[in-house]
Amino acid sequence: MSLELAFATPVGLALLGAVLSLAAEAADRERLSIAVSSIALAVAAVIALVGAATVAPGAVWGVFVSGAGYSMAAFVVMALGALACIASLSSPEKGRAALGGLVSISAAALAVLAASNDIIVMVVALETAAVTGYALVALARTPRASEAAMKYFVQGAIATALLVLGIAVAVLAGVLLP
Repeated sequence: MSLELAFATPVGLALLGAVLSLAAEAADRERLSIAVSSIALAVAAVIALVGAATVAPGAVWGVFVSGAGYSMAAFVVMALGALACIASLSSPEKGRAALGGLVSISAAALAVLAASNDIIVMVVALETAAVTGYALVALARTPRASEAAMKYFVQGAIATALLVLGIAVAVLAGVLLP
């Protein structure tokens, strides 16, 4: 397995699982939506584990680091996402079909974040994972969940603003970039 495949295949499978999951949700197939997502994440986790065991670490496209221990981070994220989706299959509550797609998107974003070597890609991946987190909190569709999601969103917006401000100050001071 090449270095590029060790990085791109688990992330691509997670995103494919998200697309198929959201398509199944559009067809009102809730359990199928979550099952597709959990299967895609489980296969992605296995491929990331194979990449961690067989590929030497190195740079991918100059932006990511993959192979060896770096692929283990993707394995952990994908495996935990698959377990979360599998656990939600036994839930008797209805209206949770978007959970599979959101967890898959979040897992792909977190795998990219763990492998990122570029500050801009890190911020984008972090924000993608955060936005899916806001949606997952609001998925319960209760007044308390909506309030919690809004508070989480405001807190995340403030944290992101401070992060971007800190990056800008570090760049201007010459600490982050030469």
